[in-house]
Amino acid sequence: MDVEVNPTNVAHTPPPLGSDQLNYLIWRYLQEAGYAEAAVKLQRDWKVDFGTLPFAKHIKGRALVNLVQKGLRYHHLSLTFDENGQQTKTLVPSMFFFGPESAPADGVPLQKETLLKGNDLTRGVSPASTVATAPRLKPREATEVAPDELTPQTAKRGRKSTHSLAPDRNGITARKVSGATEPDATNGNAHQQPDVTSPPTANEAADDGPMTNGNHDDKMDLDHEARAESVDIVMEEQSEEPPTPLVPTLTNGVSVEVQVAPAKVTNLAPTSAILSLDSPQPIRGASWRPEGAETLVAQSDTYCGSWNLAGQSLLLDSVKPLPKSLFPRDDVGLVTTIAWNAEGSMLAVATWSEEESHIHLFEGQDLILMETLPASQKAVTLLKWHHSGCRLVGIAPSEDNTMTGNGVPTSTLLSWNVSLGSGPSGPSTLSLPTAVLDFDCAGGAEISEVYAAGEDAIYRCQGLDKMRINQHWNSPGVHAKEEWTFIRCAQLHNGDNTIITAASETATIWLPEHGLLEENVHAAPVTGLEVRPRGHPVNGSHRIFEFATSSEDGTIKIWQLTNNENVQLSCRHQLRSEPFIPIMSLSYSADGFCLAGASYNTARIWNAQHSYNLMASWEGSEPEWKGSSIRDDDQASAAGRSSINGEGGPLSAHHTLDWHSDGKKLAFGLGSHVVVINLQR
Repeated sequence: MDVEVNPTNVAHTPPPLGSDQLNYLIWRYLQEAGYAEAAVKLQRDWKVDFGTLPFAKHIKGRALVNLVQKGLRYHHLSLTFDENGQQTKTLVPSMFFFGPESAPADGVPLQKETLLKGNDLTRGVSPASTVATAPRLKPREATEVAPDELTPQTAKRGRKSTHSLAPDRNGITARKVSGATEPDATNGNAHQQPDVTSPPTANEAADDGPMTNGNHDDKMDLDHEARAESVDIVMEEQSEEPPTPLVPTLTNGVSVEVQVAPAKVTNLAPTSAILSLDSPQPIRGASWRPEGAETLVAQSDTYCGSWNLAGQSLLLDSVKPLPKSLFPRDDVGLVTTIAWNAEGSMLAVATWSEEESHIHLFEGQDLILMETLPASQKAVTLLKWHHSGCRLVGIAPSEDNTMTGNGVPTSTLLSWNVSLGSGPSGPSTLSLPTAVLDFDCAGGAEISEVYAAGEDAIYRCQGLDKMRINQHWNSPGVHAKEEWTFIRCAQLHNGDNTIITAASETATIWLPEHGLLEENVHAAPVTGLEVRPRGHPVNGSHRIFEFATSSEDGTIKIWQLTNNENVQLSCRHQLRSEPFIPIMSLSYSADGFCLAGASYNTARIWNAQHSYNLMASWEGSEPEWKGSSIRDDDQASAAGRSSINGEGGPLSAHHTLDWHSDGKKLAFGLGSHVVVINLQR
């Protein structure tokens, strides 16, 4: 048997329709049809990088509608023809896939009033859309979907050129009204340049009707053209002005993500809830349990408590739950810092009392104390977990009280192995000849590194049991005694790590591995440095990553590091608060879709995926939210001259921002309150 016609030959059997293919067809249809909000929700829930789909470049315009139409025709043919191609039944309305009401009775013309009201035919795809928006004439849709027209009728008309057809809302083409001008695109603007990932083919513009083996099926399509032309005549006779078409968010051949720019910034205050600590002291940290849990933990200097918000109503008029204390004893001393591991299975809490610090490990689900580890004679000021989830790293002043050249105590890195079966053990330690202000972790279970930022140098350290300094960079030039306040580690596309540091006082950014230095990037001290997670590639490329800096000057700057042959750093966006407010804290959502910045009375959320459009804002007010009084006290502590005006020292009130893992809730802590901001996206 000839292999070319053997239906069982694997090489010539088309692959089955998978979920990615179907989702992509639906996503393309939503964009072509102008359903931008629905397309955004689909691409958010789907979580697929469109640039990596190999089949996207082969998909033509109106692919989903054409595929469904061909499926309907096959369905009706299978009811009336046997496997030998012999007709066994006559197609009647009761056999229609959508029922006998899905097409008008024979001989009844489609009236203008029926089309404008949006009958069952015009509402076939999305009933809500025809109600919420101005209904439009859809003659091609009404005729092509109608299955009774598979039966030959009389008085066939000649085929019309498909070049005279313009895209309609549902992806089917509708004939333009006589006397109306026809722009290049449905919104009156020229078509976008096709993307290289989805180039249009030469015959795509003419590929309007259904196709069989690459050719138009004239026998099955003539009646649709005849009915379409008859509807066009009715339209031309009864309609003087064409209805305004919806603006599509995607033209044929372009596979790009879509963003709906909101008409106004969403006010999130009515759906947010302010929680209070069972302590008058200011909050030093607030953190959601990772991996979708509804547990929020906050700590002050002498208190650490948690809220379980699963199933809780947190509207403004509801009763707010009090936190559950993690330390019922009074002799716990000071709570210095907290940290969740990446899986949310363990919470580490550092405490200090009687000249000794400890690390308390709590089980993540019920927050039950599992064990207490020895730490140092000094207070552990910062804790972070390695991404492997079984190694904890902290920083504390050196126990031998050695000092830097500026009279500041040097620091010690501490590392605990808390993997199951290892048993309690003291930490591995590494002394650094500097006062460490911040550090970050990188690597996995086999290769773990710690990057520490000091007052005059940056250190790259081995982070396993045998800790050591692998490399260090001295501050360059006039920054020899610079205090590098922030440090973050980012992973490049080839798996290598790169480090970014920022000096708060001088507003300087330094990438020591690449020798890149940017001075005076802000007009006031830097208050935050965050790397955008890899949930979304920047501009479709994994060779570019972004990070953000915030400042008391009221701006956030978005930086891009391009990792090609020559590493380049550039500022791509500058976000400014209106009216002016200092940005005191910064946080990206776990998927990299949102960026949040907070001041004293406000929090703002920008869409990082689409040009950093301002999406939503929250604003607190007295007496429930104490932001104004905290701001006044903060400025008074700097002798009434904050660095906002270019004088005095930096503002010092502690702000904390943390996103829930689903990216829909933001915890903002200030004073003795935490506000849970709900963002529906």
